Order: sequence, then C-alpha cells, then structure tokens
Amino acid sequence: MTQIKSPLSAGYSVYLRFTKQPSHGIIYIMLMNIKKQGFTIVELLIVVVVIGILASITVVAYSGIQSRANDTAVQSDLRNSAQLIEAYNALNGHYPQLASELNSVKLKFSKGSYATSAPDSILLYVATPDGSPYGNRFALAAISKSNNRFIVSSLNGLQKWTPGSSWYGYDFLGAGPTDSVFSITGFYRGNWESWANN
Repeated sequence: MTQIKSPLSAGYSVYLRFTKQPSHGIIYIMLMNIKKQGFTIVELLIVVVVIGILASITVVAYSGIQSRANDTAVQSDLRNSAQLIEAYNALNGHYPQLASELNSVKLKFSKGSYATSAPDSILLYVATPDGSPYGNRFALAAISKSNNRFIVSSLNGLQKWTPGSSWYGYDFLGAGPTDSVFSITGFYRGNWESWANN
C-alpha cells in the first residue's frame, strides 16, 4: 500500500492511498483525509481590528494636520490684509470705513480655509469713525474651518481669540457697546461679500 499527499487548488490537500486487490489486480484510490487550509474566524477578527485601529490613527493625524493648515492660512490672510489696510491708512489718513473703500484695498482670502457656518460672523471688519474718542483704529476677525478664531487689529496685532470673550466688533477696537463703529461683514449667508471676494 502506498500513501502520498497531493496538493489541489482552493487550499485543499488530499491524501491518496493506493491499494491493490489481490484477486482482481485493480488499483483503488481512496480519499483518506481532506483538510482545508485557511484562516480561522479569530484570526480574521484580529486582522480587522488591527486595520480599524490603524485607519482611525491615520484619520485623526490627517484631521489635525488639515486643521493646522487652515489656521495657518487664515492667520497669513489676516497678516497680509493688515499690511494692505495700513497702507490705505497711510495714503488716506484713516482706515477704510465703507465696503467700497475695503473693495479698493483688494484683500485676498483663502476661502477654503474658512468656516462655512458659525453662530457669529465668519469674517468681520470694524473701524472707528473720524473723530472717534478712541482714535483711528481697525480690526479684522475671522473663523477658520477648524473653528479657531483669530483677530488682527491696529491695537494688538494678530492674536488668537480667547474662548469666552466677546466676539463683537467694538470690543476688537477697545470700544464700548454704545460707541459708534463701522462694522462690515465679509461672509454672509454662505456668500462672500465683494470686498472679500477679490
């Protein structure tokens, strides 16, 4: 009697036993053992769990990188805008007070880095009027896509907004709620205003 192992496709191994009947001289092939080779359910579950953990780590890391990139873009926009607004002030003796004056400054914003919905103004410009007791001041405030808020002003330069403090334009200028200020929004009901859409 001879026994051999024969590999088949689809992960099966077949053990063959050859026997010869003495009276007939016929060889019979008997299937002795069919063994399926593959993964167990436990092994597959472990693989699925490991893949899930790696995927979640990747998503969190990517989200953090994207948030930092959006914040950096918004801060860069505010710095560049402040320089242009200061140049306008140097030429005209006051900061822009109307949307048409802001439009002439040609401010540019990385629109994909800003929030698209928020309970407060996503982009807000404020300035003191001529003859204000607070002098000649401006501020530009923005909310990034990561919901972080930043303010650049002639009073304090570029700063990250402190949660819990006011998001009113007069506060950005160091003024009070009864003081007269020019307040111009740059993003309203899902649309960028002309002065912010250059």
